[in-house]
Amino acid sequence: MKASFISSLLMLATGLQAAALPHGPDGDAMDPPAAPALKSASATAQAAGLTSLVSALTTAGLAATVDGLKDVTIFAPTNAAFDAIASVAKGLSKDQLGNVLKYHVVPTTAFSKNLKDGQVVKTLQGGELKISVKGAKVTVNGANVVKADVAINGGVVHVIDAVLLPK
Repeated sequence: MKASFISSLLMLATGLQAAALPHGPDGDAMDPPAAPALKSASATAQAAGLTSLVSALTTAGLAATVDGLKDVTIFAPTNAAFDAIASVAKGLSKDQLGNVLKYHVVPTTAFSKNLKDGQVVKTLQGGELKISVKGAKVTVNGANVVKADVAINGGVVHVIDAVLLPK
């Protein structure tokens, strides 16, 4: 009796799994739809309206480099953040701008659940960023994370409200 009960459960479970899948015109179960492909960092920034960041990456010659990185966290400043430092940014050389942008990239994927209060992370530029987590509020060197956990091909982006300047 126990074996037939288990067999009945297995048949029921198999039937439920098949019923949950989409079915084609012939009634056969089809594979579930594929998850949408993740975009590159620059394509994601462009789609999110972070045009100043995309422009800065292009000017510094880093768009293709950043798009090719794997296992990274990018703290992406808003357009307003770039506007706030426009006078400073105008005076930066291509290499200096590149260093500022590399200061926003951490060589590991860290979703918000992985960020810890007081955590210090090293950037691609070589400097360090200090993470602060107070309840739902997360800051990076004092910049507020205004949108977290935007998955990209190769990592994650957290949008911040300030441009981080290396010391």
